Amino acid sequence: MHPFLTAMAGNPLVVKLAGDQGVDITWASWAIGSIVPGLICLALMPVLLYRISPPQLRETPKAVEMAKEKLHEFGSFKRDEWIMAGTFMVLLVFWVTGRYLGLSASLVALCGVCILLLSGVLNWDEIKGDKGAWDTMIWFGAFVTMAHYLSEFGVVSYLSSFISVWFEGLPVWLSLVSISVVYYFAHYFFASTTAQISAMYASFLIIMISAGIHPAGAALILAYLSSNCAVVTHYGNGPSPILFGAGYVPLTTWWKAGFLMSLVYLTIWLTVGTTWMKWLGYFG
Repeated sequence: MHPFLTAMAGNPLVVKLAGDQGVDITWASWAIGSIVPGLICLALMPVLLYRISPPQLRETPKAVEMAKEKLHEFGSFKRDEWIMAGTFMVLLVFWVTGRYLGLSASLVALCGVCILLLSGVLNWDEIKGDKGAWDTMIWFGAFVTMAHYLSEFGVVSYLSSFISVWFEGLPVWLSLVSISVVYYFAHYFFASTTAQISAMYASFLIIMISAGIHPAGAALILAYLSSNCAVVTHYGNGPSPILFGAGYVPLTTWWKAGFLMSLVYLTIWLTVGTTWMKWLGYFG
């Protein structure tokens, strides 16, 4: 559900694209706006999935004992673990308060890495060996650059004007629902949430604003749906192919569960979510 701005590589791109349209999204506004619908989704997800795709193994009587044994083997927190936990808490505080202190999320994260390096919790070989992190950074940089030039050369504006015709004359609430549904299910054509954000987020945000939807609410609802939509397929985001590759869930079951849960998520975010954000003032 990615309730935090720092939870997914594509989220900072959302912040930048929203900022280009004059919408300032902070770590706190992102978290507060998602907390109620996010918790509801979190509570319903295991219950509904249990019904949609019942597990073959329903009893694990020794699981608690095994977990206790493993924790006992690990022992108490060691020096490196205390430093890691403390660093994370400090980063979290500065991510929340960074805008008031003039600190960007990237700078705070870089300082955290430096602390872990200087303290010996991490070494340079470990950082170099994290191929996933480097892969994310390179691709993210490419997507940010691409999104910038798509906007600069008028591609985003052209797409916005072309697609906005579909929603002309609709009431504001129906425009919000219709645009959100189209954006959400368009993820069937993307193998990355970041790719969809870079290709569609800016244009759909402009369409929402043009339809009379408050910019802050439009920016956030699209931001939340940008991560929720990963549920639809087994290639919806980075971890999905790895989880699917484990072989425990058949393809048809995955797509069926993904489609049904997407309907649940859309209903929650477009009803409870928008009501909550309206109460917060995000929809004016």
